[in-house]
Amino acid sequence: LPKHPPSFLSQDVPQNNEGWENLMQKKGLCNRNLHTFIVTSTTGVENICRHQGKYERNTRNLCRSTNKVTIYDLNKKDQTKCRYSVTEEMRYVALGCDWKGTNCFPVHYYASYENGPGNNDEQCNKTWIQNSFLVYVSALVWL
Repeated sequence: LPKHPPSFLSQDVPQNNEGWENLMQKKGLCNRNLHTFIVTSTTGVENICRHQGKYERNTRNLCRSTNKVTIYDLNKKDQTKCRYSVTEEMRYVALGCDWKGTNCFPVHYYASYENGPGNNDEQCNKTWIQNSFLVYVSALVWL
């Protein structure tokens, strides 16, 4: 997965389309057709990769949140301008997570879902990330 952190807002959520368009212009993000923002604190996003997320089966490093979070999906309306339609929803999110030092951090926003993780899914932690990485590397070596 690409190494870019999820976009999140901890405060000052724009209240209308014009506010979102101004934010996108200010941050220089008008070049993409789709943006998703997670509304939470930095700690809230990081905790999905730690104790508030469950490992997505058959993936290398995805964790799905165990609680719904507020997300804003912005879809570009006009290819020549920074105009977006905005949808606000409460959904579960899946993040790509990587182990660095003594903690696991989000490195990629993957998707949002209506449903949460399964009750039997493993909690995201250091062990599964290290094990899934070793299996991934091993598969590459043996192919």
